[in-house]
Amino acid sequence: MPSLAVATVGRRLRRQVQGVPGVVPGQMVAPSGVLVTFLDTGHPGDQGGVLSARELAIVGNREQLHVAAQMRERLRVRGVVVERGDGYSGTYRNAWLRIEISGASVQVTASPTSPLGTLPVGSRLELACRMTGMVDVVSNTYYGERAQLLSWVAPK
Repeated sequence: MPSLAVATVGRRLRRQVQGVPGVVPGQMVAPSGVLVTFLDTGHPGDQGGVLSARELAIVGNREQLHVAAQMRERLRVRGVVVERGDGYSGTYRNAWLRIEISGASVQVTASPTSPLGTLPVGSRLELACRMTGMVDVVSNTYYGERAQLLSWVAPK
């Protein structure tokens, strides 16, 4: 078993794996054993550096998505837009997209005039977002915020 050092970052308690091949600073092991990549928050004990959106770990299954949502972490997902809509947040108009990944979906909002906000249903995309911690357990939808579109391909 790898040696674990406990570091308090903000209000969360994280276990950092030290001396394990393939694990770099900025990656932590969640209590469930899933490897999660974190950003440097600037708090004492946080060993990670600031990661760009393209350096974030790609979340590929529901378990990893659930852990990231619980810890409200930033992540990267690849999937297909299966539903979209629009609405208002106060006086601001926005668009929302539901992105299907294996076994779950992520819903994010965007400006209706941005490239992300104008993607049609069926588009394949890769984006980075921060999880809000909210989950719709009936539809198995996890909610993200501050989405950043990394790449996309329109449907044919």
